[in-house]
Amino acid sequence: MRVDGGPSVVVRNLVSEWSSSNEVTLVGYSIGNQTLQNIQHRLIRPSSNLIERAYFWTIDSGQIDKFDAILDASGVIPILLFSKIEKRNPTFLLVQSNQYLNSVIAGQSYLAQIRVNVFQRLSMDLTNHIIVISDHAAKNLQHFFGNAGKMNVIENGVSTKKFRPLGLEKANFVLYVANLKAHFLLKGGPLILNVFSKLSKEYQDLTLIIVGKSDERLQNLSDNLGISSKIRHLGVLRQDELVEWYNRARFLILPSLFDIDPLAVREAMACGTAVIVSDQVGSAKTIINENAGLVFKSGDAEELYNCMKLLLDEPNLTSAMGNNGYKYAVRNLDWSVVAQKYLEVFRRYSK
Repeated sequence: MRVDGGPSVVVRNLVSEWSSSNEVTLVGYSIGNQTLQNIQHRLIRPSSNLIERAYFWTIDSGQIDKFDAILDASGVIPILLFSKIEKRNPTFLLVQSNQYLNSVIAGQSYLAQIRVNVFQRLSMDLTNHIIVISDHAAKNLQHFFGNAGKMNVIENGVSTKKFRPLGLEKANFVLYVANLKAHFLLKGGPLILNVFSKLSKEYQDLTLIIVGKSDERLQNLSDNLGISSKIRHLGVLRQDELVEWYNRARFLILPSLFDIDPLAVREAMACGTAVIVSDQVGSAKTIINENAGLVFKSGDAEELYNCMKLLLDEPNLTSAMGNNGYKYAVRNLDWSVVAQKYLEVFRRYSK
């Protein structure tokens, strides 16, 4: 298994579940030892130099040969290419975002969009099997990159022991969890601020709590809309701190223009908190089917306003939706359940 960057939360939890009954080798060069405490593993740290990393994977065939399956969480082309040529261990590519579409929405240069497109397409073409985290993601990725026959859908999980209802009284705020420094437009930053500006005139004591890395555009737009005093930005929180904010929030709002399946939605559900997401968020189908919150058309400010107003005006409905989400998370999303689904896919295609 190899991991780098954003997917590390997912991988750490999978490794934790697998290591009790399987030999797992975790390859990473950006994950500190502290994040892996109490997990049985072997941590290999190849150089961050691209050529040296390619050498590590393609030359050291004896190292690769011992694995029954290889899960790549970020698309390392050398390992995928090696396995493709040698027809040895099956490779499974975990795809958690449409990086090309993200680059387009973020307004990156045309050359940057081409580079991202080529990289993601090549990674998906080379791997034997692809794991995606929602039906929505599968359809989107198939539209852009094909490879429909390779795809297996496994939802992201959540630690229901850590993220759980605490029995706390709800406070008068709505919660917005997003890395706005990297994805201000993609995560619907301008949309939520404009809608909250309208909503705050009717609900004058209501606060918008924002968790995650900030962006100067957030402050600038808040100032222009005259709502800075009603917005509180907490930055990046520890997990135990975040659990309390989920529990106290009236609901979680995630108005992304596109989001394959954010962990924040699963965490809020596990805490028994209702959620509002756009129809371009991967978990929208689950939220509708389980009556765990509300879904609005992506980019539609009026529809988002109506959804937020409904949950603010109907606390009993909001509470019932939160309870529905909690029940679904416990039954289907705990990492112990999700990890077994991965193993079932590995066994299906491994030697």
